[in-house]
Amino acid sequence: MASSIAARNSSGPRSSVVLGASVWVMVRLPLSTRGSGGCDEKARRRMRPAITVNLHTGGADAWALCPGSPAPGMPDSATVSGPVTSTSPVPSPASEDRPDPAARRGMSTGLRQWLVVALAVLSGATDAIGLVALGGAFTSVMTGNLVIMGVSASTTDGALAIASGGAIVAFCIGVYVGARIAGSARPGDPVWPRAVTVGLLVELVLLTGYGIGWWVTGGEPGSVLTQVLLFTMAGALGIQSSTVQRFGVNGLSTTYLTGTLTTVVMKLAGGRGLREVQGSLQILLGLVVGAAAGAGLIEVAPVLAPVLQIGCLALVIAVAVVVTRRRR
Repeated sequence: MASSIAARNSSGPRSSVVLGASVWVMVRLPLSTRGSGGCDEKARRRMRPAITVNLHTGGADAWALCPGSPAPGMPDSATVSGPVTSTSPVPSPASEDRPDPAARRGMSTGLRQWLVVALAVLSGATDAIGLVALGGAFTSVMTGNLVIMGVSASTTDGALAIASGGAIVAFCIGVYVGARIAGSARPGDPVWPRAVTVGLLVELVLLTGYGIGWWVTGGEPGSVLTQVLLFTMAGALGIQSSTVQRFGVNGLSTTYLTGTLTTVVMKLAGGRGLREVQGSLQILLGLVVGAAAGAGLIEVAPVLAPVLQIGCLALVIAVAVVVTRRRR
């Protein structure tokens, strides 16, 4: 806000202030106490004078007054000793130039919800494939892998310990990478931040590498390659897990869903309707559908298993790119 102050000597210290607002402001300033301004000399010695500033659209004036005296052009009840008051709201500068927040979002929350459900389908399929065909460990359920590690210790199953422990390490690395790429939620973020798409693209690269290794072996990798593919998928879902957190939506996840299930049951127990939890139920259902589809493909058409995973992720990325560019 531009302002200019010019001193004028008329009936005491006087200033002109140009401001784009309409408001009465009364403040105390250490002005000189010399001069006759019609004030009581004892009052001048006892208290520092104050000024009152009348700000209006066309300009503003400031008068040096004695404490307790009325301001020119103001009601008698309004004296310089009173608090700062406002007679009209101060408009924000260039408010008409601000973009509509809805126009910046680029994607509706409803569409984002369905894309998140698709990511949950991917998570379910990947976990099922890892558990059934790649060493018996999970790729995103790290709580389950911790339990499997405990079981492997008691049964002295070295292969199971390596599979579960390696998956945990790979997942954590993926979470770190995803967090570095996507970052955390920020004020003013659109519904689908660009950083989310970037993180998912990195995940797609890892899943494509896993798919190539799977197809080269005809869906029957050896023991060493089995672990490599398992760790690759765990790293990919680690990236997805932290990338989704960029949305900044409390409870929104596509991997660790025990908390989601707990929240759903608690809300229903508290008397909330199904509408309150339908989004979480959709994600949970997507996880189950993905797990069923992934395990089913391993049984009937193993070579097609990566197609489901890569296809889900590629679809999500394509829709996000098209929609955000179209509405930018």
